[in-house]
Amino acid sequence: MCSGSIDLGILLQTLENGADGVIIAGCEIDKCHFRSENAKSMEGIDRLKRLMSILGLNERRIRVERIAPVDGIGFAKAMTEYVEEIRKLGPLPKMIFEKTQKVTFESVQKEIEELIEDTKAFRCVECGKCTAVCPIPKFEPEFAVPRMVVLLSADGIAEKIADNKDIWLCTTCGLCNSMCPFKVDYCGFIEGLRREARLLGHQPSCAHKGLIHSSMRVMANSNLKQDRLQWVGEELKINNGGDVFYFVGCLPHLDAIFAKRGLGLNNIPAAVVRLMNAAGVVPSISNDERCCGHDLLWTGDEDNFVKLMDKNLELIKRSKAKKIVFSCPECYRTFSSDYQDFEGNLDFEMMHITEYLGELIDAGKLSFPERDEDISVTYHDSCRLGIHLEVIDPPRRLIEIAGMKLIEMENTKNRSYCCGNCAWTNCSSTTMKMQLERMKEAKNTGADYLLTSDPKCQIHLSCAISEELPIERQQVDIPIKDIAIALAELLEMRQFKQYSIGTEKNACNVDSS
Repeated sequence: MCSGSIDLGILLQTLENGADGVIIAGCEIDKCHFRSENAKSMEGIDRLKRLMSILGLNERRIRVERIAPVDGIGFAKAMTEYVEEIRKLGPLPKMIFEKTQKVTFESVQKEIEELIEDTKAFRCVECGKCTAVCPIPKFEPEFAVPRMVVLLSADGIAEKIADNKDIWLCTTCGLCNSMCPFKVDYCGFIEGLRREARLLGHQPSCAHKGLIHSSMRVMANSNLKQDRLQWVGEELKINNGGDVFYFVGCLPHLDAIFAKRGLGLNNIPAAVVRLMNAAGVVPSISNDERCCGHDLLWTGDEDNFVKLMDKNLELIKRSKAKKIVFSCPECYRTFSSDYQDFEGNLDFEMMHITEYLGELIDAGKLSFPERDEDISVTYHDSCRLGIHLEVIDPPRRLIEIAGMKLIEMENTKNRSYCCGNCAWTNCSSTTMKMQLERMKEAKNTGADYLLTSDPKCQIHLSCAISEELPIERQQVDIPIKDIAIALAELLEMRQFKQYSIGTEKNACNVDSS
């Protein structure tokens, strides 16, 4: 493989699967006909090294050497020096992978039958309400909506279900759940089918060549000393313990992976801490926190999800925190719904940052200054926060209290349209169409900014408009900002900052650029 087309996901997976280091030998850039792509790959490898540092993997385990094709002596010398360096670093702690249980179509079919019972899928009467609200058929007419997958499953054809692309294309946005008059848990059904499909050897085609999932498996299967708190500035007050624990989630990792996009994702946790500090709260934040496991669970990797869950719950237990605050809706949903499904009721309170800030305002601990500047915003309800957890009013209340003017989109609140992607599995032309549709909705409001409370929604929506567009850019060019950053800037009487979204073709493709 040419060094100019190397995939970052493959590099990390190489370390994950037992290699102690990786050397990439490529042509000298100024003598290579693939010069521009080689330059981009170097920038990508720099971002990978930053991600490795956060994970606790020494970045020196990845090396790039530029060698002329005819320079055999130079190649041998580079390899010898690299091997010696790896020997000095020592072997990586081996990732602990348990052998996947062997399954048969018959055993999976039995599990699917139990899944139908557990999710009440047998109640489906084919009324079509889920089909009417599902956002995907509008752009992918051949998509089998969840009720059709239920019918296929009930027919006893596990092998066809496992190979069904539609179980991965579904965004699990939850609109079908919310509209079903018989309370069928279609999202839970799709999640369960993905688990069974994975056991049969069928896996999704993950975005970014699985780089993000690989980083999660590294966290699940190792006890490496992480470096997650690079974003914490001297002005921020944090603790190693206390009643309030701020669970940051994967923001440091995503900030490294998508650094080229200029989204400023690490500004989100910094803004959250600034808001808390302004209310006199010094939150507990831990360098030992792991990914919540949301994306592994929703891609059928239950084993590694459970490992992450166990590590995080043990961490919270040691902290003795009474309240856990989340700025990521997926982390919030994973703790409050999925962790409790596995472990029973947890003995601490859980809140989204918009709920917690409202609580601090009600207690008189936080207030916003009056402003002369008129700022109009529209708000994107993320699926996990708005539909799954029904946290709809708290963000809107904060927008009003902070003095911003809210202009609602056509599809909003519990009928909000999805950003088009869940767990990095269904990135496609269909996804792009959904994202552009949502951005057009936001732009049509005439608002100055699109606010969201989910960093992944920000990533996905900004990805769509960073590409060469099939429509006029002016139809979708509305700045996207996280609500915590917006509130922190208003609290401190600072001008709203514009973060570059990027306009290069394939700017959202982190695999090789």
